Amino acid sequence: MCAAHDEIDEIHLAEVAAQKRIEEAERRAKEIKEEAEAESQKILENAAAAAKENTKAITSETEAKKKDIDRRVQDETDRRVAHLETTAKEHMKDAVKIAVKIILAEE
Repeated sequence: MCAAHDEIDEIHLAEVAAQKRIEEAERRAKEIKEEAEAESQKILENAAAAAKENTKAITSETEAKKKDIDRRVQDETDRRVAHLETTAKEHMKDAVKIAVKIILAEE
């Protein structure tokens, strides 16, 4: 009976040791999971920050290009308006001369 009792004690000690190893493995698994989740969160935050910076850079570049295009369009418009004004003044002078000739010829 003593041998059976010793075997039961050994089995019990083995079960206790196995339970401790299981608990330690579960604890370590939980730590690894928490570390992985924290790292994942950090990666997501860094990715979001990088995306935000890229968006800022693209927006800034787009705005600079828009301003450049607006400036070029305005310069071209100003040149055309100046040309039209010059042409209109020349035509006005010619029209006045013709009008004067018509008026003088009628009198």
